[in-house]
Amino acid sequence: MHNSSKISTTTASLAMILFAVALLFSAKAEAQVAKELPPLAGDNESRASAINGRGDVVGSSGNFAKGPVTGVHWDRKGKATALLPLAGHADSQALAINGKGQVAGNSGFFFGFYEPTAVVWVEGQPPRVL
Repeated sequence: MHNSSKISTTTASLAMILFAVALLFSAKAEAQVAKELPPLAGDNESRASAINGRGDVVGSSGNFAKGPVTGVHWDRKGKATALLPLAGHADSQALAINGKGQVAGNSGFFFGFYEPTAVVWVEGQPPRVL
């Protein structure tokens, strides 16, 4: 009887912990709100590609049917910053962002022919070829 009492107490404690964790995650999920990420000035549409733990989002802005397309970093407040392509390239795309705010993506010519070059953008610096 003593062992089964320990097991049922342990099981009950584990169940309560799991329930509390589930409540915590559901409360966080309910607190999140979708936010519109507007295109850059002069562009007609935008698309998000990734988000980091700080709430920074990256993606692209432009005319996706005929170009040009420019990578974008939206900070957690929704402020957009253009991530320009390499010199001599027409287009850029932001595809991933880490916790330090470094953005990975590509630069190239996306319309007519496609020649992507992998790049990284670090705040305040021009893109660097990977």
